[in-house]
Amino acid sequence: MNQMQIVDSEGRIQDLADEKCVKVVAGEVYKLRIVMERIGPARNNSSMHLPQWSKPKQAGWIIIVGREFNDQILNTTSVTGSHSTRTTAKMDIRIPTAKGKQSLSLYILSDCYMGIDQEYTLQLDVS
Repeated sequence: MNQMQIVDSEGRIQDLADEKCVKVVAGEVYKLRIVMERIGPARNNSSMHLPQWSKPKQAGWIIIVGREFNDQILNTTSVTGSHSTRTTAKMDIRIPTAKGKQSLSLYILSDCYMGIDQEYTLQLDVS
């Protein structure tokens, strides 16, 4: 993952990498923007060879945002493979109504590769 931002309804952008705890409003809908970039020697090629797949496949990602302590999924999306080395995923997230410090879990799962799944924790200060 190269960059992660949260955008409120008025278009204000907060970079989640810079901030330890992001201030958000309870019950509001925010847009989470994630920029992913392929690295390595085959970064320009997203084509996969899968013997069990009957046709060509592009490597893609499944993104899940949720709250671990109560097994709640807030949103999911999938990002299909592209020939570009950089991919942007956008998803809406409704902030939980409970106020105070909270954490959300972000999972980025590969639909082709094993062992490269990623997990991030988003720290929120809900008011």
